[in-house]
Amino acid sequence: MLYSRSLLRLRGLLESHYFRGSLPDLPTVFQQLFLEEHARESERPDHYLKQARRVFLADSKTLQQVVLRAFDIVADEYLILDSNDRVSVLFERSAEWQMLLLDMPPLMPVASAIMKSISWTSASTLTEQRRVCAAKVAHSVLPAIHCDAVDALTKTHGLSDVHLHLNGSTEADPIWLDAMAHPKEFASLFLAAESKGKALEQLLQEEHGLTPVLLVRRLRVARELRLRLAVVATDTGQLTENELRNILRGVGFPANPPRKGQHPVANLLGTTAAGTSLSEEVFVHARILSILRRGSVGVIAHAYFCYLLIYAQFYRLVVQQPNQRGFDQFQKITHNQVREFTEETYAQRFYQMDWSEDGDICDLEGRIAPKSDLPSFERVLASALVGYSAFHQGKTRLGTKESSLRSLLSKDLAMNSPKRLRLSFVLHFIKEEDAYVSGASRPPGGHVVRHARLRLRLRRQHRVLEMMFRKNPGLRSHIGGFDAASNELDTPPEVFAPLFRSLRFCGFLRFTYHVGEDFVHLLSGIRACHEALTFLDLGAGDRLGHATALGIEPELWRRRVGPRIVLNRGERLDDLVFARHVLLDTLTAVKLLAVDTEIRALASATYGTPISPGVLYEAWTLRDLDALFHFPVWLDRAAILDPMLRSEVQQLDARLKACSPQARSIAVAHHVGSIVEKAAEPYVLDASKDWPSSDDLRVLQDRVSKQVRNRGVALEALPTSNVRISLYSDYSEHHFLRWLGLDSDEPLVFSIGTDDPGIFATNMRNEFSHCYRELKKRCASEAKALEILEEMVLQGHRMVFR
Repeated sequence: MLYSRSLLRLRGLLESHYFRGSLPDLPTVFQQLFLEEHARESERPDHYLKQARRVFLADSKTLQQVVLRAFDIVADEYLILDSNDRVSVLFERSAEWQMLLLDMPPLMPVASAIMKSISWTSASTLTEQRRVCAAKVAHSVLPAIHCDAVDALTKTHGLSDVHLHLNGSTEADPIWLDAMAHPKEFASLFLAAESKGKALEQLLQEEHGLTPVLLVRRLRVARELRLRLAVVATDTGQLTENELRNILRGVGFPANPPRKGQHPVANLLGTTAAGTSLSEEVFVHARILSILRRGSVGVIAHAYFCYLLIYAQFYRLVVQQPNQRGFDQFQKITHNQVREFTEETYAQRFYQMDWSEDGDICDLEGRIAPKSDLPSFERVLASALVGYSAFHQGKTRLGTKESSLRSLLSKDLAMNSPKRLRLSFVLHFIKEEDAYVSGASRPPGGHVVRHARLRLRLRRQHRVLEMMFRKNPGLRSHIGGFDAASNELDTPPEVFAPLFRSLRFCGFLRFTYHVGEDFVHLLSGIRACHEALTFLDLGAGDRLGHATALGIEPELWRRRVGPRIVLNRGERLDDLVFARHVLLDTLTAVKLLAVDTEIRALASATYGTPISPGVLYEAWTLRDLDALFHFPVWLDRAAILDPMLRSEVQQLDARLKACSPQARSIAVAHHVGSIVEKAAEPYVLDASKDWPSSDDLRVLQDRVSKQVRNRGVALEALPTSNVRISLYSDYSEHHFLRWLGLDSDEPLVFSIGTDDPGIFATNMRNEFSHCYRELKKRCASEAKALEILEEMVLQGHRMVFR
C-alpha cells in the first residue's frame, strides 16, 4: 500500500503551489510522494522506495491517472459489494484497512468502488445515479467489515454498546460538510478552542505554520472547489483553468453558502432523488472519478486533487492518527471543538450507528456530561432525546412542540418503532488537571486541598442533578448509571469517592469509571484500577472502563516505553507503597530492605522526614475521604445541614479517629502546598533497575484482577480505542485475548464497545470483526472462535445497566 496511502498527505503542495494559483506538474507530485513515503519508511533504502514508486505509478502520465490509480488500488484490494449491495471491507484485509483509514478518508475509495460497480457512464439519468449512491451509503460512508459470523450474530442478537461517548461519535464526513457550509461558525469554535493550547499544538503537529485562520481559509477554498466540482458532476456547467486559479488564490468567492445539511447537488438538481448529504457527496466524487476516467481533463483533476488534500487534512484533525499515542493526543481532537457545530443535534448519530437494515444496536449507553447549571443540563438532555425520538420516527428533526424535556420524558420515544436501538444515558463527570499544580493561584487561606476546584464543581453538579430529578422525575428511568471520564493522569479516583457515595445516598446503584487507560508507569495504572475498585466501592453490576493496565503484557509495556521513565516523585512513592503492600508475601528480605529504603528516601524528600511504609499505606487508605473537610476554610457550615454532607463529615471524623496519629497527620499533610510541590517534582527511573519486575507486575495484575472478579465488577474493552491510545501496534496484542483466559490467565467478564467511534473511525460491527479475526488465529477451530464470539456478544447484553 506504499504511495496510495501517502497521496493525500502532500499538504505541502497547498502553500507551495495551489494557493499561489500554480498547478504543480507531475514531476513535482512524484517528488513530493517520494519524500512523504521516505519520511514514513526512513529505515528503507532509496532504491526500495523508488522501485515501489515505479510500481505504483505504472504508466501514469497525468495527475488524473495518479489519483485514479490510488483509489483503484484501495478499492480493488480492500472493498467488495456484500449480499445487501453495500460497500464492505474484505475480512482478510480488515486490520490493514483500519490503518489505511487514518491516511485516506473512506469516502473516496467507497465512491470509487460504487462508480466501478455499475456502468456509470451508461446509467440512464443522473437521478438514477444519485439513487444508487443513496442506497449504498445512507448515513455512513464507513464500510462495515464483511464478516458472515458477525453479520449473523448481529441479526440474531443485536449488539450492545455500553461504552460510547455521544459527543465524539459522529463520523468525520458530516463534520466536513458542515464546516465547509459554515466556515465562519467553524472558525469561531476553533479560535475559541485555540485558547486551550492543545488545539493549536495539534495544528502545528499536522503542518508547521498551520493556524486556525489558515485552516478556515482552506475551508473556504474547499467549499468553492466542491461547488464547482458539483456543477461539473451534474453537467450544469464547466470549470476553466483561469476560474480554478482565481478560486485557489481566494478571488471571487461567491454567493450564499448552502444552509446546514443542504448539499450543492440538491440545489442544482432538486431534491426529488436526493438521499442524504453524505450520499450526495459520494455522488459528486463518483461522477468526478468517472469524468477523469473518460479522458484528459487536467483542470478538473487539479481542482479535485486540491479539494482532496484539504479534505484529508481536515480529516486528520478529527480522526486519531497512528503517531498520536496517549490520551493527551486524543484530547487535542476533543479540545479543538471541530465537532461542536455538527453535534448540536443528535439524530444523525443514531442513524449512523444503526448501520444495517435490521439495525445493529439493541442497547446503547450514551455517555454525556452533566452541566453545572440546570438550564444547560436540560437543554443537552432534551437535544439528545429529540434526536433519539426523530430517529425512531424516521425523521431528522422534530417540531418545537415535541422538543421540551418534560414532553419527551412523558412518553416512550421508541414506541411502535421498528428500530431496536434503545438509548439510556450514563452521566460522566469530567476529570481535570489540579489547578494548584498547574500554576493557578493559591486557594483561600493558603490551604491547598488537591483538586479543590474540581471537588467543588462536582458538588455543584450533584446539586443540579438533584434539582433536575425533582423537576423531572421521569428522568431517572433514562439514566443507566454514572461515570468519571477524561484524562486520568489529571485526576485520581479518590477525588470522585464523595460524589459516588452521594449518588448512592440518593438511590443510584450503577457505576463505571474510566481507569487504567493511560499511565506513565504500568504500576501506576494497576494502582489506579485498585483505587477505583476500593475508593469508589464498586461491586456487583458495576464496571471499569478500559482497565488496559490489567491486561497489557508487562514485558510488552517495558519494550515500548524504553529505558527511562520520568514520573512525579509522589506518584512513585504511592506506587511503591501500594506494590509493597500487595506483594509483601513474595518479597525476599533483601528485596524488602531495598524497597523500604527507596520508600523512606522518597518520603523524606516529600514530607521532610522518613516515614515507615506501614504508616504511609494507612494514610493512603484514607484518601477516599472528602479532603475539603480537612481544613475549616473549605468547610461550608451551612452545607453540613445537608444530611448527605453531614454523613461525609461523620465518616471522616470516625475514620480519622480510628487511625494512628501519624497516619492522620500524613493524610492531612498530603494537601499542604509545599508538599504538593515536592510531590510533583520529576523522578527518573532506570528501567533496567526498576522494581517491580515484569514478573512482579504480572502478579500485581493478577491480584487486582482477582479483586475485580470477587467484587462482581465487569470490564469494558474498547479494541480500536486501546490500539490507538495505548502502546499496542495492532489488534493481536490487545488484552481482550488475555481476559478471555485463552492461555493460563483466569477469565474476566467484559464487554466490547466503541468509545468514540467517530474519532477512531469504527463501529460496533467492525469492533467485533476485529475480535473475531484475532480469535480465529488463537482458537483450535473456527467453531470455537465463533462460540467465544457469540458469548462476547451476549455478555455485552448482560452488562447493560438496568
